[in-house]
Formats: sequence, C-alpha cells, structure tokens
Amino acid sequence: MQSELEKLSFFQTLAENSRDLMWRCDARGVFVYLNPAWEQLFGYTLPEMLGRRFSEFQATTSAASNEREFDQLRRGKVLKGVCGIMLAKNGREIQLLGDVWPIFDADSTFLGTQGIAYDITERHRAEKIAQDTMEALVESEERYKIAFHTFPDALSITSLDGVYQEINQGFTVHTGYTAEEVIGRSSLELNIWADPRDRDRLTAGLREHGRVTNLEANFRRKDGAILTGLMSASLCKIRNVPHILSTSRDISERKKIEREIEMSARRYRMLIELAMDAFFQGDEQGNFIDVNTTAVELTGYSREELLRMNMRDLFSCETLNHVPLRYDLLDHGESLASQRELRTKSGHPRLIEMHSKRMPDGTYQAFFHDITLRKQIEEAVAAERERLSVTLRSIGDGVITTDTLGKVQLVNRVAEELTGWSQQEAGGRPLPEVFRILDERAREPVETAIDRVLASAATIESDVPVILVARDGSERLVTSCGSPLMDRNNSVIGGVLVFRDMTEKTRLLEITQNNQKLEALGVLAGGIAHDFNNLLGGIFGFMELAQQGCSDPRVSGYLNNAIATIRRARGLTQQLLTFAKGGTPLRSLAPLPPLIRESALFALSGSNVSCRFQLPDDLWPCSIDTNQIGQVIDNIVINAQQAMPAGGEVLITAQNLTLTGTTAHGLPAGTYVRISVSDTGTGISRDILPRIFDPFFTTKSQGQGLGLATSHSILRRHSGAIEAESEPGRGSTFHLFLPAMPHPAPQDGPPLRPSHTGHGRVLIMDDEPVVRDVLGSFLELLGYEIFPMAEGKDTLAFFEAETRVGRPFTALFLDLTIPGGLGGKEIIGSLRRQAPDLPVFVVSGYAEDPIMATPAEFGFTASLRKPFLMADLEELLALHMPASTGNRIAAPHRIQE
Repeated sequence: MQSELEKLSFFQTLAENSRDLMWRCDARGVFVYLNPAWEQLFGYTLPEMLGRRFSEFQATTSAASNEREFDQLRRGKVLKGVCGIMLAKNGREIQLLGDVWPIFDADSTFLGTQGIAYDITERHRAEKIAQDTMEALVESEERYKIAFHTFPDALSITSLDGVYQEINQGFTVHTGYTAEEVIGRSSLELNIWADPRDRDRLTAGLREHGRVTNLEANFRRKDGAILTGLMSASLCKIRNVPHILSTSRDISERKKIEREIEMSARRYRMLIELAMDAFFQGDEQGNFIDVNTTAVELTGYSREELLRMNMRDLFSCETLNHVPLRYDLLDHGESLASQRELRTKSGHPRLIEMHSKRMPDGTYQAFFHDITLRKQIEEAVAAERERLSVTLRSIGDGVITTDTLGKVQLVNRVAEELTGWSQQEAGGRPLPEVFRILDERAREPVETAIDRVLASAATIESDVPVILVARDGSERLVTSCGSPLMDRNNSVIGGVLVFRDMTEKTRLLEITQNNQKLEALGVLAGGIAHDFNNLLGGIFGFMELAQQGCSDPRVSGYLNNAIATIRRARGLTQQLLTFAKGGTPLRSLAPLPPLIRESALFALSGSNVSCRFQLPDDLWPCSIDTNQIGQVIDNIVINAQQAMPAGGEVLITAQNLTLTGTTAHGLPAGTYVRISVSDTGTGISRDILPRIFDPFFTTKSQGQGLGLATSHSILRRHSGAIEAESEPGRGSTFHLFLPAMPHPAPQDGPPLRPSHTGHGRVLIMDDEPVVRDVLGSFLELLGYEIFPMAEGKDTLAFFEAETRVGRPFTALFLDLTIPGGLGGKEIIGSLRRQAPDLPVFVVSGYAEDPIMATPAEFGFTASLRKPFLMADLEELLALHMPASTGNRIAAPHRIQE
C-alpha cells in the first residue's frame, strides 16, 4: 500500500511541476483536473477553467469533429499527434500538439479522457519563416536576372571551349551581335578576338588561377570595327557544370585619352628640353634631381656634376637686393621669384631671374632666365593660371583633387556648394571627411573612387548613385568617377574626383515611372468601368421597365431598393473612371453639407471611429462634380480612420473664406470654402510630409499610394487645393479649398420631374445589345419608333438611304466609341453635313471624355451618361426635342444625379 501511495505522490509531483499541459475530462468533456502549466500558458486561473468544456477554449471548433473524436475515445482508441489552436485569456492563439487517452473503469464503462499536450506555436512560426526564406530566394534569383541583363558592361557566360550560353544587352551594344546570333556559337567561330594572343592569355590565366582581372584585349565588332576592352573573367559552376563568366568594358575612348595624356607628357618633356630657360628640379633638401640642357649650358657644369650639387652651391648668400634665399617660403608651398647672382663653373657670374615652386610630391622646380624672358613667362603663366581657374570654377560638376595620401588639395565652386566645405576649410583634410558618401539602400559608408584610384592607378567610373552627406547634414544623390594624377615618370602623385548631382534627375525619373504606372492602371480601370457601366445600364433599364409593368406594391418596393443600390454602384464606377483618365469634372452648383455628411459617414460605417461635424448653415455652395468631391472626402476620412487603429474621433469643419492677392495656398484671389478634416491619430513625420501627395507613395504595408494623389488631382481640376499639417503623435489635419459662389444654395427639396411624350423615328447606334434594348424600350414607351444599329458605318449608310427616300429621323442616339468600328465621335461630322439641326445625342460610359462634358462643341445636341434611368432620358428629351413632341411637366419627382 505504501508503495502505491509513493507512486501516486511521485506522479502527482511530476504533473504539478511539468511544463507540458496535462488534463483530465469527464465523459461530457468537462475539465476535472488541470496541472499548473495551464495557468502559466493561458493566463487563466485553474478555478476559471475547471468545470468548463474543453471546446470552450478552442479558437475554431466543430461540433461534428468533436463528436467524432469523442466517439473514437469512447470506443477505446488513443488519439496521437492531435493538432489544435486554442485561445489564451488575452486572445492570443496557441497551437498545441498532443495525445489523448480514454479512461474506463473495471466494468469498461467510459469515464472520460486524459491527455498531455505541447506548445508548438514557435515551431509553427519557424516553419513559416522557412517558407518565407524560400520565397526570398526565388525573388533573389529574379533580381540576379534583372541585374545581369541591365548591367551596362558586356556580360557573357560561355562553356569552357568558348561556346556562348548567355549574353546581356551590354554585349550586344559593345559587339553589335544579338543573342540569337551568338548563343551556341564560339568566339573563334564569330572571329571576335582581334588578336588571338589575347584569348591565349585569358585561357592561361583561367587555367592557372581560375580568374583573370583587368585584361586589356582588342575585339572585332560585327561591323568589323576594333574596340579595346578591359576584361575580367572567372570560372564558375552552373548546375555543377563548369562555365566561364566574363565581363568587358569598352575602354577605347579611355585608351585614346591615355595616349593623348602620354603624348602630352612627352610634349611636356620635349618642351623642357627645348626651353631656352634653364630648368632645375630638386628634392626636399635642395639637391638637384633633374636639369635640362639649357641648365648645363648656362652653368657650365655637366649634367652629372649638377646632379651631385645642391641649390645653394650655385648662389651667393644674398641677392642683388640683399634678400636671403628663403627656402622656408618654398616649404610652405609658396612660389618664390627673385633676382639672383648665379656662379657658373667658369666663375663668371650671371644675373638671372629665378622662379621656383614646391610641387605636391615635395620636390621643387625652378626656371632661370633673363629679365625680358621673365616678363613674358610671368604674363603667360598668370594668364594660363586665370584660364585654368575660370575653367575649373565654371565646370558644372564637382571636382576635388587629392594627394597620394587622399588628402584634399583643391575643391572647385560646385564641390564647395554640394559638400558645404570651402577650399580653405577642406584643404589638407582626408577626402572621406569632406566627401562623405553612403550606400543609397543600406545607408552604410562606401569607399570613394579615389581610394581605388590610388590603389590601382586606374580610372574608376560608377553610374550607381550614392548619397552625399553635406556638412550641414543635407543629402543629395551623386555619381562619381576618379582618375589618377601622374607625374612624368608615370608615378601616381594624387587623384582627381569628379561627381555630379543626380538628385533632381533621379526624382524626375521616379515621377516619370510612376506616371507611366498610373497611366497603365488608368487604361485598365477605364476599360473595366466602361464595360461595367454598359452592364449597369441593362440592369437599370430592365428593372425600371419591370417596375412600370408591376402592380404589386411589394415587388415595386423591392425594385425601388434594387435601383437605389445599383445607383450607388454607378457612383463607384464614376470614381473608377475619375482615377482612370483624370476625370473632367461634370460640375453643377451644389450645397456641401449633405455631401460631406453622407460621404464621411459612409466611409466610417462599421469602424470604431466616430465623426463630429461643425458645418455652418450659411456655407456657400460650390460648382463641383459631386461624385469626385465625394471621393475626395472618402479618401481623406479613410486615411484618418486608418491613422487611429484603436479608435477615435474625426472632426470635420467648414468655413467661408475670401482670399485677396497672392496667397500661400497658391490660389488666385476669390471666394472659397475651406473644409478641414482632423484626426487624433499617429500623425505624419516632417521628412515624409512633402511626399504624401506623390503617386504610389505610402507608409502603409497594404496601401497603394493612390488615394491622396487622386484627391490632389481632383481638387486641382476643380481650381482648388489641398494641404496637410501634422505632428507625429498629435494627429493630422487636411484642408480642402474649393471655389465658392456666395449666393443661396440650390433648394434641397425634390425638383419637378420633366415628363415627355413624342412621336417620330429614332435611330439608335450602340455595340451593346442590352443598351439598344433598354434605350429602345424606353423610347417606345415615350411614343417613338425605334431603329437599332450596332456600328457607325452601317448607321451612316442606313441614315443616308432613309433620308434619300423621304423617311427622315426625329432624333439619333449614338454610342461615343465602338471597339473595332466607327463610333459617334467619328460619324458626327458626316451626319451634321446632312442634317445640321437634327437632335443628335451622344451616349457613353466614359463620362470623363471632353465630348461628354461639352457635347455642343463637338457637334452633338447633348450627352447621356451610362447607366441611365428613364427619368434621365425624359429630362433630356424634354429639354432638347422640339415643342411639337408634346413636352409636359409631371408631378414632383426626385431626379437622381
């Protein structure tokens, strides 16, 4: 007995201290025992969970599924590896994996269940991360392909025997060969190598080292021209098969420049030798390291003797003006000019004018000449120095030169403006301190081109923009290239960095790309909305026809509700068309308060955000497109609601405003209504506030960046404006400005509905059968004889034929555009030449088309926008058909806009 008690105590202790979940339920599935691990994981106390059913804590539960599992347990089956999601007290989902056993007494009566489970939430999350990682690898492969084919240099992948497997566009640009012409063929077959020895050097380097870098080689283009390329190649494996990856940059122009520089250096040396002045070059101690022939002739010493002498050996201690030789001035980089008495080898003194200058590498140079020659050279040097200075300061790019240690020597005017460092402040400082650049994406410091120039003694070019951080912290996008400064011995004595401000160019490129995207989306949206308008037209028409033929009040009520709902859908298609084409506003004078309230409350319906209005009774009316301005209110209110995920209040106020003179809003003087929408949300940081109206700019993970851009466009087309002010953590306020007319607003009550009956022949042209049927049925109900047509060419022929035989038409209804055929806009000219006074109405779902906004300017009598109701048609005919058709005014009826 003691042994059994000890066992029970042991297992009780084990259960109480286990981090795994252990439980026991009775035959109804009610908890009768839970170990303490439940409290730690779920946040409930044990008394809060005991006595409740297991299913009450499941995130998703199915009575049928639970019953099947209980039935299996009642039959004695043990459930292994059961997965499920349960909810903690704070609502957090916990994923469990466990085993459940049935409990029977000695008579095999089912007493309940017991089980043990483990928290696998983190493991499940890790599996999800692994899946995301795989997707990222796929994306990385796509980026590689884009980088390969957009790389500006020539890239190629070949087999080991030189057969091309893949090339990029840069290869085609450099060689003239397309991918179809080279894939599957070798470089030998195409005769690309101008010098076979270049190919042999490449092959030998790959065989010995596995890679070759900076190999200069001559290549033959498809047109026979020879270009010089700087080539690098390496062995790589693609699907475990060895290949050669090669890149080549066209350096023909650079080689030409290098040859010109080399010729310039030779010309420089030739000039030194041919100079009529004696030339001396000395080291830092004044020992001669170079002299020209004129110096030998002037001093009488041989070249070898002079190269063993010091500058002081040629002069007396003082000049004729009793001024000592000032080497300290040379040490400070100053140019020293003085008249001196030169002691020749023969002992005969000569009066010379010495010009000496310390060079950037620490050496100095000196010219000796007579007074006359000095004057000439002094003027020439001064003029040349001025030209170089003006040229350098007039260059539109930033230029910085450095010594071999990378310290700044010269900064031109543009470089001063871009970096914020003046020449005096920058001189002698390390280049990275003055020219501080960051990677555009990682925002990590990157190496300047000069660092690589000084290391490789080669010109380094880069078209990839980097961020230049100025001294005041402002940032610009720049591209740069670096070149070495060489002395006559081809030794690097410094570097020159040239960089260009690409900020505005990059911004314009982004705007152009965004506009192209917006235009593409607009075409798609416009097509969808147009087709949907045709479908809505059929639904509208047939419902109204059914309503007129219905005598059952209940059915008539249902049809009224359906028409009201579809009327809302018509408004949505108008918003889609507004986005698609920019939407020429179809304006009418309207009061603003009802529109503001309806749009705001609709946008916030079902959310946890309330709306408060402060709209004065005397608010001026505005000439607006109510659909478009309603869309603006929707967008701004939805933005406010999304800025308050925990709930809050939106305050909408409005006031009459009179602007005089030039204003900060960019609006002309006049009367306006200002609508202000304020929230108490997260706010907008100052650095992104100027960009919120840019197309596709958004800070929301699920946002598209179109709402504010569309709103801005709509208000501009209404001759208004939109502004935003915000502080992070203190909410945002958007101000909308609309031109107003300070006289009483239109009456809010229902206007009289014009009714119309007539007679005569009406020709209808529309490519949609449902539109022809609905419009024809409406016109027949009004007393007209209908002739439907599907295309403009047939319509013109039928109209002309009927007119010739004396069967004229009373009116024409023409679809604006016919896909693949002639629409109303194409045939109106021909019709007007035959019947200048005939009522011709244009019908379209493209309400933003200028023809629909001002039909009279294009030869039409009036326009009818799809989808339409019979009331819209009656109003149109009552206004524009001749009085003989029998217009009349019916009982008051609300005309739906």
